Amino acid sequence: MISDRDALYRLEMASRYLAAAEKMLAAEEWPGCVHYAQLTVENAAKAVLACLGPIPRTHDIAEWLQKSLEQELPETVSIQIRGILPIVGEYGRKKHILTTYGDEELFRTPWDLFVEEDARQAVEDARRCLGAASEVCKYYFGSGPVH
Repeated sequence: MISDRDALYRLEMASRYLAAAEKMLAAEEWPGCVHYAQLTVENAAKAVLACLGPIPRTHDIAEWLQKSLEQELPETVSIQIRGILPIVGEYGRKKHILTTYGDEELFRTPWDLFVEEDARQAVEDARRCLGAASEVCKYYFGSGPVH
């Protein structure tokens, strides 16, 4: 079932996580910034998927977005999906684990793994995904993020 409520809920989550990522960036908390950016990307991708059907329960959304391109989609929607697909692939389960637990095999904490450039790039990527998700939601439901 396609639900504007599900899509707009995910869009709101993404918007709030982006705000948290931006606060962490300003506070120079690089791992926290990347973590919240990852959650932004994930929720933005799930908002897109909610416009098309059920949302899977996973941190790896890229494969689901890729499969959605097999459907007959409006060109404007498929362009948005293709535009964020590489980003969504980069910010999946592996990045979620690294920002939360670090690299447990090498005993490197998230603070050892992420630097300022990672955080800045993560916020930029998160903004791009949120923008694309907002456009897809507007296309289907005529609404943007809920605040």
